Amino acid sequence: MNKTFTYVALLSSTYIAHFSTAQNQVDNIFLDRKFWSKTTTIEQINEQIAKGNDLSASNRGNFDAYYFGIMAGTSNEVLKYIVQYPNNGVHKPSHDGRTNLFWSASTNNVEMVKFFLQNGAKTDLVDEKGSTPLLFAVSNGCDNLEIYDLLLKYGSN
Repeated sequence: MNKTFTYVALLSSTYIAHFSTAQNQVDNIFLDRKFWSKTTTIEQINEQIAKGNDLSASNRGNFDAYYFGIMAGTSNEVLKYIVQYPNNGVHKPSHDGRTNLFWSASTNNVEMVKFFLQNGAKTDLVDEKGSTPLLFAVSNGCDNLEIYDLLLKYGSN
């Protein structure tokens, strides 16, 4: 009986902790890919910040607003706004230890690659899977030679 009670109590607390974390992620609209689109605006973001959503938060997989935005094709104006928001920045790591330079290069976004490089992004970083921004771009099908030229010019290998 005592072992059963201990097991049930442990299982219940684990479930509650998991549900609380998951609920907090759902409550932050910036971690919901449905929020992000090609038409998402800075005004919409500011409205959501005013409602208590955190633009610098990450989910359990360490994906954040920049990741969801760039994957949805959100405008570069909005992406730059996300990066310049407090607690984000050029060097902020996300999923698998990748900075936003990785995501920008892998999605063929030349303007954002230039933005990161001009703002001091490190090109010699290696993510948790062993990829540099250059290798990550290659492995994700980047077909823009200008991105490769820029990464090499700034020291990626």
